Amino acid sequence: HHFFSCITCVDPAFESHVLQHGLVLDKSYYYPIHADCFEAWGQRSLELLENDPKVSVSGTYKFHKLCPSEEVSDDGSVLYCVSILDNQLVCEKIDAILEALKGTSRKLKVKMHPGSFFSCDALEEKYGDRVTFYKECDLADLQYSFGVIENSTITIDFLCLNKPFVIYDSNEGYFSEYENTLPWAKTAEELKAAFQQVETADFSLVRQKVLARELNGGCSTLWEA
Repeated sequence: HHFFSCITCVDPAFESHVLQHGLVLDKSYYYPIHADCFEAWGQRSLELLENDPKVSVSGTYKFHKLCPSEEVSDDGSVLYCVSILDNQLVCEKIDAILEALKGTSRKLKVKMHPGSFFSCDALEEKYGDRVTFYKECDLADLQYSFGVIENSTITIDFLCLNKPFVIYDSNEGYFSEYENTLPWAKTAEELKAAFQQVETADFSLVRQKVLARELNGGCSTLWEA
């Protein structure tokens, strides 16, 4: 991750390679490149880094463990994966999802932001048995029908798992260029329609397009590099 590696990779006495850790959401974390080589996830990362000759598209192993599993069944619930760290906004989104699920038999599960210091305690007290919260667990191990996510890296996780999802986010961001091809809700009022859309949506074409552009088609050449 360039934010840290830029400090250590300016020594000309050794050859240095930076491995991309996350999407290039903030270019200032990654560019300019001080290492000898930046091992990028895919073609879009190369473009965002100005097609710099120091960038090598070598894929990543970060998502290789994420693959569709027949062992994890669908229990009919909806899984909201939190990417934001604003507690008030999280509550507003949970409230909107619960409202959109009224009249259905679906239960709501919430997976907190992994690795953060975000505690579930206050949220568990607020929502009681209406919502089940998860903190440190693997997305691939959870049972649910479809996900509700934000405009963040977790979009790739869902596509790798081949699980349906709705993006619930009003902000322009990394995946906004796919807005017209994915179930998307910008407001609480649009959620119900998006939930109906996700039931019949075909994710196969957008999945192929996104993984090809973002993850080098799933091919990684890091060991060769």
